[in-house]
Amino acid sequence: MGTISPLASFSSAAKPSLLQIGGSIPAQPHKDDEGLEKDAWLREGLHSGYEFVEAVGHSPGAAGIAGLGALASGIAWVGPTFQSLRDGIKNRDAELLVKGTSGLGVTVASFSDAILLAGEVAESRGGALGKLSEAIAPASPVFTAAAAIGQTLHGVVDAGFGIHEIVEGVKGKDRTKIIDGALEIGMGVGAAMIGVSFHPAIGASAQLLSYLAKTAHQVLRDRA
Repeated sequence: MGTISPLASFSSAAKPSLLQIGGSIPAQPHKDDEGLEKDAWLREGLHSGYEFVEAVGHSPGAAGIAGLGALASGIAWVGPTFQSLRDGIKNRDAELLVKGTSGLGVTVASFSDAILLAGEVAESRGGALGKLSEAIAPASPVFTAAAAIGQTLHGVVDAGFGIHEIVEGVKGKDRTKIIDGALEIGMGVGAAMIGVSFHPAIGASAQLLSYLAKTAHQVLRDRA
């Protein structure tokens, strides 16, 4: 479910060399900024998309599509999340740790939702698949709580980063930061609404629309 990628702070990739006293130390290789940004929005797209389908769809077919999207979202977030947490701990970087924690929330929520939705689809099919639903049922409260906590955590962190971006934009008179921050808040609030089950369909719509608007804003800015 929406906003700041756990790896967004890697956008300031290392230069070809880092000058140190006594010589220069070659920088570690990084993916280019564009690749990181593209990957970030792919992950956010998977997350926002499946949350929207889950919230507004009320059929086994919609549950199946949302379940596959949730699984893809979880897989897409795992690597960057743990890389962010690892580097945050290694470099004592608080921002990376916070973003990694946010990513962990998305990862847990996505995999939990994937399991719950699989059980929902299995129950609707009955027969042999119904046994899968019966196997998942005892643990459903645990997965439901994990999804809610993960989604809410991600939303709160996203909204927090959005507020920070707006403040920085106002200080620097940077209109782009202000717009991105406002849309980030929209994504975060929408995600948190889903997490606490407060009008989840509205929250999912807000999250998806904010994501699409921010993506469009990024594309237009890159083309300018």
